[in-house]
Amino acid sequence: MSWPVVFLISFLGLWAVGFLFTFLLQDLFIFRPIKLKQDHQFSFELEYSEHFLESESNGKINLLFFRDETKKRKLILYLHGNSGNLQKWGELCQFFNEYDHDFLTYDYRGFGKSKGKRTESLFHEDAQHVYDFALNYYSPQNIIIFGRSMGSGPACKLAANNPHRLLILETPYYSIIDLFKTYYPFIPVSLLRFKYEFRNDLEVQKISGPIYIFQGKNDYVVPYRCAVKLKQHFQHPESEFIYFPTGTHSNLSEFKQYHQKISEIFDR
Repeated sequence: MSWPVVFLISFLGLWAVGFLFTFLLQDLFIFRPIKLKQDHQFSFELEYSEHFLESESNGKINLLFFRDETKKRKLILYLHGNSGNLQKWGELCQFFNEYDHDFLTYDYRGFGKSKGKRTESLFHEDAQHVYDFALNYYSPQNIIIFGRSMGSGPACKLAANNPHRLLILETPYYSIIDLFKTYYPFIPVSLLRFKYEFRNDLEVQKISGPIYIFQGKNDYVVPYRCAVKLKQHFQHPESEFIYFPTGTHSNLSEFKQYHQKISEIFDR
């Protein structure tokens, strides 16, 4: 077999593998949802209200709202990571309550009780509906958008398109395309089609307000080099990239510096 034929076969093989990962099976590689029965009763230390929002393409979005009506507080609108459901992520209500903030989070389609087909555009539509829900209770200047890992994608888009107090990103990526290049540098991404791109690099450039990024140097899910590149696109002078030399993808809240910085940001 001649070398041009070998090269062509190898190239087509790599392209097929890449297309499989980036389009046909991308949902399986990105999302790790755990579903809940529709009659599931959540259990948390703080009082909450549960809501369902109707969204495009027959979407039904389940959200939890932790609000202390006796106080006038700011809101954390939290877009969670790629696994679990609200029974897991709702536990963060206690963390933010300690900083005297209300907490609103929701499940993506296919997670928990939320339903509907998933596309990138529908991700952003759903996030917008949740933001609009929050506007019934808070002014934009009292809404803090917080995106965790995979949730940094819809969080950046939401912050780019809506007024808000500030944006916090924990273990974010530059883009899904860039993350794929980090995992599979031998596959030419220019020839592939991605179902989800989540171009945080482009959205961050549109955000004029403060952005705070928390990242661990020992993060092997979203490598440090993928997150630190977002810093070059900061527009606001108060924006910060905070890193932890021994931090991983899931242990940043265990560091004293994390709590100190969160407190400092919320007090501004």
